This record gives sequence, C-alpha cells and structure tokens, in this order.
Amino acid sequence: MLKYILLILFVFGCTENELVHIPPDGDGLDDNGIPDISVDPGSVDFGASSVLDGTELSQVVTILNEGEGDLHLGSLTLSNDATYSVSSPSAVLLPEGARAQVVVTFTPLTMNVYDSVLSIESNDPDESIVEVPIYGEGTAPVIDVTPEEYDFGNLYVGCEASHPLTITNVGNEDLIIDNLDATEEHWRYEMHEKENGPLPWTLPMNEEIEIEVYFAPLLDNPMQSQAYIDSNDPLTP
Repeated sequence: MLKYILLILFVFGCTENELVHIPPDGDGLDDNGIPDISVDPGSVDFGASSVLDGTELSQVVTILNEGEGDLHLGSLTLSNDATYSVSSPSAVLLPEGARAQVVVTFTPLTMNVYDSVLSIESNDPDESIVEVPIYGEGTAPVIDVTPEEYDFGNLYVGCEASHPLTITNVGNEDLIIDNLDATEEHWRYEMHEKENGPLPWTLPMNEEIEIEVYFAPLLDNPMQSQAYIDSNDPLTP
C-alpha cells in the first residue's frame, strides 16, 4: 500500500514541475548546449577549365561549429560524382568554435557545364543537412562527323564511288586532326590538300572541313569499313 501511494505522489509531482528533455546517449549533444553548423563558402564556383590541360581544380570548404555543443559530422555526398570529388573532413567532432575543412576537386570531361551539390550531414538539430551548390565549366574541342554512316549501295568490281565527309569542331577550343585511316583497302580518302592543306588540320570553334571518301570494291562480296579520324577531342580521340 505504501508503494502505491508513493507512486501516485511521484506522478503528480512531475506534472507540477517543468519537464526537462534529456537527449538519448549518442546524439552528439553535450551538457553545455546545442551545436550550430556554418559552412564557408556557401557555394563553390570553379569557373571555366580546359580539359586539354588535364589539370584538376580544387577549392576548400570550411565547416565551423558556431554553437555551444559538440558538432558531429556525418556523411558527405555529391549529387554529381563523375566530375567532382570531395575529401574526408579534417575532423568529424567539432567542439564549440572548432572548424574542419574538406577539399572539393573538379575534373571536367569535355565541353559542358557541370553542376553538383555537396550535402553535409551533422547533428545540428535545425540543419541536419547543409547543401553547398557547386558550379564548373569544361572547355574542349569536340569533333562532329557528318554523315555518321553511309551506304554506297551496289557497285561493280573495278568501279569507284565517292561521298563527301564533313568534319566540324562543335567544341569551344581548337580541334586538331592528326590522321585519317580506314580498316579496309577498298577505301581511301581524298584530302583536298589544295583547299585544306596537309595534315595536321586545325579547326577553330564552329569551323568545318570537307574530305571525300572513295569506295572501290575488289571482290564481289558485301563489304563494310570504318573511318578512323585521330584528333585531340578528349572523349573521342
């Protein structure tokens, strides 16, 4: 009976006093207060970078704890991890006023605008995920060949037919064409060196050059070949 009365008094006693929330163990909050995450810079812009240089660009992002409790950093992820990478933070436990750094690296693949978002997780109670926008642009030559394929149809052995092939630089850096080749002896190129000059050819942005592809079958069989054009296009060299 005595135990029953004490229990009732304890329950009523709690309702008359201010309730204090005690966080569970392991949530990263200490007895001094709560953490407050701050990130500098708030966005990262790498500007334009030449793919041909092969240079990786890097910028530092600083994470600061402006709160009064320990800040625990969680995972760091990128929405575009094909051209961007991020290092591990220099520290994952940040007391009040402490800071950590991560390095974001940009490696463009071709001419394109590359966007990404760096997401930083932490135990900040009102900003559990901070997002840092990232911007960068790759510059590069880009080769375009028209047509991509062509059918010469039926042709008698000993005869020859030709078709024009147009090579265009649709990139934003000079395209250099070093060599042209075919996989079979039934095919040859007419370079039009009088108009185009000798190899290598340099095509500025949006410039094009036209050559002629000749087919002269030596056998009475279906034949197929591929044209190989060597250039400084980083994706299709």
